[in-house]
Amino acid sequence: MTQPLDIFAELSLLSDSGIEMAIKGNGRVIELEMASLKDGYIIAKKFSDRQQRKQALKLSQQVLATSDVVLHIRIAKRVIGMLTPHSRPTLLSRLFGIAPVEIKPLALFLALLRI
Repeated sequence: MTQPLDIFAELSLLSDSGIEMAIKGNGRVIELEMASLKDGYIIAKKFSDRQQRKQALKLSQQVLATSDVVLHIRIAKRVIGMLTPHSRPTLLSRLFGIAPVEIKPLALFLALLRI
């Protein structure tokens, strides 16, 4: 059973590595935004235990499903990944150890090139 949730918020975070992240809620979409793939990699590296990361993502997916909310991961202004109740992990997300996140390969490539 879902408990629909509408989120309206803007939050700026600064990691202990000096990386800025923005979290924005716009209705039923939460956006996590970082400036570059390098920043995303540095943040992801802090969660080096693959099993813990997998459990945290599964729990996040369950919370999103219960709240009827989706998460968009933006890097360089592009949605490179999504976590939704029905996300389908891609080969890239499995390789990066972030399944059940659904990575968009073209957007990831363009973010890498910063086009």
